Amino acid sequence: MISIKETGILLRLFHKLKGSWAKAKGSAEFADKHGMDFGRLVIARKKDKLWQSADLNEMKTRAKARRMQSSSDLESLFV
Repeated sequence: MISIKETGILLRLFHKLKGSWAKAKGSAEFADKHGMDFGRLVIARKKDKLWQSADLNEMKTRAKARRMQSSSDLESLFV
């Protein structure tokens, strides 16, 4: 049997869409409350034919996501 802690959650972002930063910020807030219920809470995007990901269960990544105010801030999660 596979538990949700082992599998985690993957959210795909479309970096060119207006609401992607808000989706990432909301996911960070979700991770604050429920992140320990999952092994990983990953957001991912495809940019220039490459996949990039960030795990919102990591405190530093979550803190960056909570501070976002616009789509230009989204870049900071994947650096």
